[in-house]
Amino acid sequence: MSHNTSPMSNGQRLPALHDNTVGVIDIGSNSVRLVVYHGLTRVPLPLYNEKHFCALGKGLSQTGRLNPQGVEKAYASLGRFLLMAERLELTSLAIMATAAVRDAEDGEAFVAEIKRRFNVDVRVISGELEAEYAARGVVASIHQPHGVIADMGGGSMELGYIEHGELKERVTTRLGALRLADEVDGQWERIPEVMERELRHVDWLDEKHVPTFYG
Repeated sequence: MSHNTSPMSNGQRLPALHDNTVGVIDIGSNSVRLVVYHGLTRVPLPLYNEKHFCALGKGLSQTGRLNPQGVEKAYASLGRFLLMAERLELTSLAIMATAAVRDAEDGEAFVAEIKRRFNVDVRVISGELEAEYAARGVVASIHQPHGVIADMGGGSMELGYIEHGELKERVTTRLGALRLADEVDGQWERIPEVMERELRHVDWLDEKHVPTFYG
């Protein structure tokens, strides 16, 4: 994938989707995604959603570094998404990275290279903040939710406990889909063992009444 294959590479400016459009680029362990919303409301209307599978976090458990092939795919995806953001005349654009980038020993270098290539800043968010964002999404879309939320990505799984619409607990775990696959190395029957080991440290899971599970 390159700019030359983009349908917008002819230099034409696309019409703005709305007067108030907000974009988010999420650089995850498994994929890089652009979502464009109509404004900042309680339940924002998604106007555009595109995701590219890059597998930045593949092999991270073994090497401690980002997947080199995934890094190149991520650069190409970012180039396309930033071009789209410019052509769509977004009101604002936030770029965030999660587990793979924050955990990899070359994560800072990856963010610095994005700055050098595209002159944009990437915010690397903590696992706790990821859990909070996941909980906010549930609270925004469901009236007075009560229970446990789980948001599994490629490199981590965030858990939170919501009591009548209020976030009471939050934690991040190393139970991402790519990390699990790397750890069990084809021995899929080991997944319950690995999950139990990771969740053993989340004390409040046993203490809370969980009427509903939000995943």
